Amino acid sequence: MHMLKILALDLLRIGCAVGGFLYLMLWLPVFIALFLCLFLEEVLDLTARVCCFLLDRGTRGCWLFDRVADWLEKRRKLK
Repeated sequence: MHMLKILALDLLRIGCAVGGFLYLMLWLPVFIALFLCLFLEEVLDLTARVCCFLLDRGTRGCWLFDRVADWLEKRRKLK
């Protein structure tokens, strides 16, 4: 009887651990999406600034990030 009680408690602990892990995995994409929605403009702006700092301003990749930064700046002014 004592062994069954210990086995039941162990199974309960394992179930809670697995359930908690799955619960966190369920909410992780929600938090990532929320973060991206709230901070996407800042992340793009920071990426553009870092890219233009590291690369020459004449390269094509940096030109693309300049365009993104300009678009974000215009969008902020409209708000």
